[in-house]
Amino acid sequence: MLMTFHLPTDFTEELGAWRGSTIRGMTRMLYDNPASIPSLYGLQESKVFSHFSAPLLFALDRSQIFCIDVDTQQASVVLSKQLPESGQPNKSIFQVECSDSVYSEQKFLSVVGAVIQEVVIYIRQPKNKRLELRARQAGVGIKLDNGQQLVLSCGLHDGSDDFSVLFVDDIPVDLQKAMEEHHIHSL
Repeated sequence: MLMTFHLPTDFTEELGAWRGSTIRGMTRMLYDNPASIPSLYGLQESKVFSHFSAPLLFALDRSQIFCIDVDTQQASVVLSKQLPESGQPNKSIFQVECSDSVYSEQKFLSVVGAVIQEVVIYIRQPKNKRLELRARQAGVGIKLDNGQQLVLSCGLHDGSDDFSVLFVDDIPVDLQKAMEEHHIHSL
């Protein structure tokens, strides 16, 4: 089955329902062996979870699991209620949890068990005429009851179109200034 992804602004009912939910976990679904990623891609071992562009399974209480990825054509994060298939023929999927002691940073442990207080969509200002035609919904910000704000992002760590998971404080100041916030209200 082909997965159907939606832009965050087309997924507002679901995002609004996240408010009050507890985060059970986050899992990256990699087609590359995480052990090979640092040498192949020049990425620190502890940043594989947060910075290696691959779909993310975002699990909430009430057995809700969402798949999150990026659509580079739209320069946007995209979301789906469907889960990815077990993989492509002859390809294995490697799962890296946010709590992984090697391939994730310890700071992500504080997300598991946190309650979502608010959801925000970040829309980047276009840098050029080509980007004006794209959705540019570069991040879904998730404000948590522990004071942190998790961001599921399309390039907000470095201005690229790679999918990253980070905290709002990790977004460079110039990128923060080039974003508009659209608050999602629960139903």
